[in-house]
This record gives sequence, structure tokens and C-alpha cells, in this order.
Amino acid sequence: VQTTFGPIDVLVNNAGTFSVIGPVWEADPDRWFRDIRVNLFGSFLVSRSVVKGMVKRETGYVINMVSSGGVGDPHAYSTSYASSKTGLMRLTEGLAQEAREFGVKVFAVAPPAILTEMTRFIMNDPGGKRWRPGFGKDLAAGKGFPASGVADLILELVSGKADELTGRYFKVKDSLEKILENTDEILARDQLTLRIRT
Repeated sequence: VQTTFGPIDVLVNNAGTFSVIGPVWEADPDRWFRDIRVNLFGSFLVSRSVVKGMVKRETGYVINMVSSGGVGDPHAYSTSYASSKTGLMRLTEGLAQEAREFGVKVFAVAPPAILTEMTRFIMNDPGGKRWRPGFGKDLAAGKGFPASGVADLILELVSGKADELTGRYFKVKDSLEKILENTDEILARDQLTLRIRT
């Protein structure tokens, strides 16, 4: 890509899988680990490759798709997906700190449920029907969130207005303007991060 089109200024790690739904003791290990490989290890590999150039040029943005699954709740019966997304949040925070001095910003974006092949899998999989009944009723009724809303937030983040909040977690449905109004408090209280609070 870089040979054909030139330097990459914005990387969006959007590839993701959700392969197994059910309790840990019933989960197929290969399918369980597939989610870790794609969602976490894949994002690491692409970031590792692309961020080198960003660091050299001292500019760039990395956007990681980190859903609320695993970050906002335990996500029982979906531990492969939850573990991968929790790991991706930690990768977001660590990379943001490592690359900050080089002008590279890293954000985690949490999209709401959007009708995709992955959400169709959750709705139609026998495990999904058993362990996550009711998931996707709005999607099936055509009331899903538009993907364009996710793109709009990403464009706002790469505009530079949220640079002080590098390493943070942004839900697509939240008001970015309200978040930015509270930047000082967010930084002082270490909010929009993955922490064990005591």
C-alpha cells in the first residue's frame, strides 16, 4: 500500500471476528483463539508496520475499533471477543504513550451495533440464540445504527481537535463536543481508560 499510494497518515484497525458464543468450558479452542488472532494480534501487526513510518514522520493517527464488549462489561458467553477487545484497549493506551512524543495519536472507538456479517452471526448462531437471546432485534427490524456515524467520529478524531485525549476510549453515540469540554477533568481523573478503580 505504501509503495503504491505513499505514506499512511491514518490507520483504522477495523478487521474483527466473533467466532464462538458459549461458556468457556464448551468453547472450541481454535475458534476462541481465532478472535484473539484477528482482533488483537492482527491490529498489533498492522500497527507495528504502519506506526514505524508515522514515528519517522512525527505525525499520524491510529484508530482501534474497541467495542463495549469486554471493556464495559464482562461479556459472559463471549469471552474470546471480550478478551480480544480488552487487550486492544490496553494496546491503544500503551501505544498512545509510546508514540506520543513522536506526534502520533491513538484512539479507541466503540461503535454501537451495526448490521454486519459479524452481528448476523451473533443473531443466527445456535450459541447466540441460546446465550444471547434478543440480540439484534433492532437490527433485524432495520433499526441499526448507520456505519456513517462511526466514520463521522473518526473524521472528527483525526481532525486534531481531540489530540490531548490520545489513548482514550470514545463511544460513537456520545457527544464529542461534551467530552472535549471536559478534557481537563478527564485527564486529571484518568477517565475513558481501562482501569481497576479502588
